[in-house]
Amino acid sequence: MKHAILTFLFLILTIVAVWSKSDDPITNGINYVMNRDLVSDVQDSMQDNRFLKRVYPLIFRKADQASTVPELDRDFVEWEGKQISGVNIIQQEVFEINERSGRIQLFNDVLRFANMIHPKTRMSILEHNLFVSEGDSLNPDLLVANLQYLYDLGLYSELAFSIGDTEDESIEIDLSMREKFFLQMSAKLLNSRKMQVRLMDRNFLGLGHSMKHVWYVDPRDRESLGWETAYTYPNMLSRFIKGDFSYLSLLGQGSLQLGFQRDFLYPFYSDFGGLDFGTEHSAPPQDSVMVKKRQYGAWYAHAFSNLEYPRYLYSALALDYIEHQVSPEGLSWQDSFFALGCLGYSSSQYRYNQGLSSFLDSDYLPNGHLFQLLYGYEFGELKQRPFLGVHGAFSSYLKPGHYLYTKVVWDSYFDGSEAEQSFIALEPVYISPSQRIGNMEVRSLIRSRIIKSFKTLAVQTIKLSDDIFFRDGSEAWGTDLISLSMESDFNTAYQIFGFQLSIFNYIDMAVMDDDWGRKKREHLYEQGLGIRLRNPGLIWDFIELRTGLEYKNANDPSFSVSLNLKPTRILDDFRGKKPKPYYSRK
Repeated sequence: MKHAILTFLFLILTIVAVWSKSDDPITNGINYVMNRDLVSDVQDSMQDNRFLKRVYPLIFRKADQASTVPELDRDFVEWEGKQISGVNIIQQEVFEINERSGRIQLFNDVLRFANMIHPKTRMSILEHNLFVSEGDSLNPDLLVANLQYLYDLGLYSELAFSIGDTEDESIEIDLSMREKFFLQMSAKLLNSRKMQVRLMDRNFLGLGHSMKHVWYVDPRDRESLGWETAYTYPNMLSRFIKGDFSYLSLLGQGSLQLGFQRDFLYPFYSDFGGLDFGTEHSAPPQDSVMVKKRQYGAWYAHAFSNLEYPRYLYSALALDYIEHQVSPEGLSWQDSFFALGCLGYSSSQYRYNQGLSSFLDSDYLPNGHLFQLLYGYEFGELKQRPFLGVHGAFSSYLKPGHYLYTKVVWDSYFDGSEAEQSFIALEPVYISPSQRIGNMEVRSLIRSRIIKSFKTLAVQTIKLSDDIFFRDGSEAWGTDLISLSMESDFNTAYQIFGFQLSIFNYIDMAVMDDDWGRKKREHLYEQGLGIRLRNPGLIWDFIELRTGLEYKNANDPSFSVSLNLKPTRILDDFRGKKPKPYYSRK
């Protein structure tokens, strides 16, 4: 425990030092990243070229310069109502190649080859992903919403809009973009008898579609254990309807999911909704009992335009039906129909904060709040009961640069006047401002998760392994949880073949309990150091090498070393959501 106390004090001192010394303001708006290729040539040409005068600062901006755009919701107000005479899309290469940088020639050749095989998104697809077109009158709200939509596709490492006046008092809009490399191949040894091989294509044939294939093999017996595949079509029929398909086939486990939905794209649309269908089955050896079921779902939402963007009110209704074709005998599993309504209030934007991509999915932080009042009724084969839930999420800047993101949830079913299958959850995240120490940028992240359950069902459990903020690979489970993850990142100025290098130390702590008494309370603790690599131009996850000491239930510590591809950590934005309980219904 002495090591734990010392590490904890170090993290606290780091945060206090950053809080007291940092006075750098948050950079708001759009990230313009510098491409140094052909800079001098463009500088000479732009003097007499109106188009280049606007586009040069967009593409060749230094990464450490402050953004010229103050706030996302006011970027384009001065051009509001003006007619759009043209929309220009500027596609940059995935990887910039600088012959004068001193790079190894072989590395530059690899980058050229990657640029050559990367299928750039087709121009017709890009045009259909825009909320504006030639001849429209500019609505600044639509342009900001469009930027957020493109960012959420996960295809681009850089995005920026630029507007310029023309001689006939109309405007031209320029969209500059740099795509991420489309392909990811990886392998992971899950245990001595199971290995996962994954292939992902994020931009299939330049259509913007996403494909994922995963094979599970037994490395010892050299045989296949099963496979899964998924396909996403983000903009069907150019109506911003997303189609999803997934299929899983393993020994004792299988599923098929199919869904179509239009997510909240206010103010471009006011009506949203979707349909989904799925089948699942489980059997020994994957599960102790055999279960086979189907699930049908539909939802619809409408946003009201009586508030100024980005704020809006909305109402929504979701219907969900679960049908069991094979149910385990003696258990209270049931066919059920669940109707869930929602009244919501949303204010959703993003704010740029350089350097966050060292431990989050991007350098953009969700900014705003979302509150949902959920009310519904379950018509079950064995029981009928009402449901009530209150969900809230918000972000705030305590001081310039100090970011706090909080999610609060209370869900409960009712049996007469008493609550059952009820719980409360609190999930705060704190991110400190960046502080320079020598050539390194230092930033801290603290995330806690508290879940307290009341009268839960025996089949309802929390799995610690589902929490991507918690590094411990333990399969701890239960009904109540208190966890704390703390991390300090030291982002260096060095790159290894385009991969950003950062060093981090961390502490993970958790206490897991079970109201049903099926297991003893578990105490987990881990502290350690690690190195993380990430290239923003790739769709790859983090490459993380870490070493640490693990303590479990006051036993002697164990030493661990691991090399993993870690999934990127994402903070949900504050757009409206499909109504659903915190825990998905099984």
